[in-house]
This record gives sequence, structure tokens and C-alpha cells, in this order.
Amino acid sequence: MAIKLERLREHLGFNKNQFAEFLGISNVYITRYEKGDNEPSSDFYRLLKKKITALNLNWLIGDKGEMMEERMSISGSKQKSISIPLLSSVACGVPYAEFTSNPDRYIEIDGIKALTNPFAVTAQGMSMAQTIMPGDILICYEPAAQLKDNSLVLISYKTEPETSMGIIKRVQFTKEGYIFYSDNSRNFPPIHAKKEQIYKLFAIHNKMIKNLK
Repeated sequence: MAIKLERLREHLGFNKNQFAEFLGISNVYITRYEKGDNEPSSDFYRLLKKKITALNLNWLIGDKGEMMEERMSISGSKQKSISIPLLSSVACGVPYAEFTSNPDRYIEIDGIKALTNPFAVTAQGMSMAQTIMPGDILICYEPAAQLKDNSLVLISYKTEPETSMGIIKRVQFTKEGYIFYSDNSRNFPPIHAKKEQIYKLFAIHNKMIKNLK
């Protein structure tokens, strides 16, 4: 369990202090649990599940399944569903047709026929934890009009070293370019970027899928 807890923390993008702060406990407990000096209590497992709803406790405790539980789409719209690619990550500076050419799989989604070049991506990390949790499925697309400040976006930089994979943030537009910020601004400071640094901003649809099977 100790090794898995460390893997979980690193998957979420936290150091030990940040993870402890996120959970609302002392970092002493995190250190002891990861070293295997102490066994976590049932209260600790309940806290993890409360804070990270997608976490598969059977994986953490009993080595069954994947780290994050699979989730199921929310339907109910009368509009016809369409099949879109589901990706674990989006390569930066790459056209839509290229980065969607080899998806993890395809999923059926309804109510998005009007979107341009839609695709789905699995959220990772905890920087947007007030809105998005690891394992959530986000529907992204190429916006037809100017996005508004505070919109959720998937950012594709033109080249490294900024980042090789797209990241999800909120956007604020400036004269020089953009400010990208997280819900968790204390642990993830804002990122300033010039227009020439960005390949494309993909909008994120208001339909976030919490369960996918």
C-alpha cells in the first residue's frame, strides 16, 4: 500500500506537503504511510475517497482493477449521439487529425453534434480539483467564436519546452496573450503566455462525464 499511495500522490501532481494540505492532515502521516511505518486507518481511506471520488480503493488496498474507477456517460438528450475519440493526453502543436488518429478508444456522446472537431480527454492531476477530478472525461472542441474570460480550455502550446502535452486551465485574455490559472491557485500559480507561444485553445464543453464504461 505504501508504494501505491506514493504513486497516487505523484499521479495527482502533489508533493507530500501539498498532498497533506489537500487532505487536511499533517504531512507526518503521509510520510509515515509512504514509508510503511504505519498502516492507514479506515478514516484515512474514507477521507481519500471523499476527496478523490474517482479513486478505486480496491486497487489501493487489494490490488484489484485500475487506480481510477472507470466512469459512465450521462445521456438523456433527444439528439442523436456521435462517436468521438477518447484520449489520455493531447500532444501539443499537432493538428486535430493527427493527435486523434490513434485514440485509446471511441465513445458515444449525445447532444454535441454542433461542435467542431469534438474529442474527449481523461483529466489528470489536481490543479482543477474544485471543478474537475482525475478520471473525469472532458469533451473538447474547436471554438467557433472568441472564448470568454474564465472559460475552461485545453491548451496546446506550439513547441516544447513549455510542455509537450496539452494542459487544462481557465483562461483570462490580455493584450499580450493569456493568463492560465487553476482552481487550486495556492499550489498551482498562474501561467502567463504570449499569443505566439500557443498553437491552439480547445474549448471544454459543459458536459463533463463522471462515469464511463
